[in-house]
Amino acid sequence: MNIIERIKEFNFPVGQYVIIGSGPLDALGIRPANDIDIAVTTELFKTLHASGGWEEEERYGKIFLKRDGLDINPELSWSDYPTTTKEAIASALVIDDIPFMNLEELKRFKTALGREKDKTDIALIEKYQRNTALRFLGSSVAIMIDRPLGSKHPKWDFTYPVNYGYIPNTKSGDGEEIDAYVLGVTTPLKEFTGRCIAIIHRLNDDDDKLVIIPDGMDPTDAEIRAATDFQEKFFKSTIVR
Repeated sequence: MNIIERIKEFNFPVGQYVIIGSGPLDALGIRPANDIDIAVTTELFKTLHASGGWEEEERYGKIFLKRDGLDINPELSWSDYPTTTKEAIASALVIDDIPFMNLEELKRFKTALGREKDKTDIALIEKYQRNTALRFLGSSVAIMIDRPLGSKHPKWDFTYPVNYGYIPNTKSGDGEEIDAYVLGVTTPLKEFTGRCIAIIHRLNDDDDKLVIIPDGMDPTDAEIRAATDFQEKFFKSTIVR
């Protein structure tokens, strides 16, 4: 079972928790996590504590809750790390509807912890950021279309139901340019500039895809899945927002 499926089992309320520590690294395929660290709001902490079945452990002057590989943190901030749990939740990177601490915040968090394993993780994060499509998330992106809507794949027997292209002068994990789907445009294109609203992060292939849209659109994860299924059905992936 992967980390996202594991967290979904607990059905924590939206807006009251964020996965921290090595969890984001696991979800993005940077390195596996040994356990799952979760920062929660005061309200959720009280609810979990009252529900029973959790082992209490005192660390850093705070009471943590532990059970089945989950480690519940009652509040993030301390003297060397001022970000609150609510701030980390608000800026979370959402992967398949699960909130993970975004990578810039995670670097600040691990810098404040300052352990050798945290320094190693920071180096892994920075290497990942240099080579990943994730850096385009939320940005305006110009792409060249080499597989316009209605064209046939040169090797495989399918027709493109959306425009599909690449960002020039970039390199994806497979050594080629970073690819992108354009959703919400119903005519063939040669080039397009739009907003990157999501990344299709392939778990079994080193070739993530951007999802680019025109202004005024905001497709759901389910709509992104449906629009890209003609090709993504051959891969296991998560949607990162």
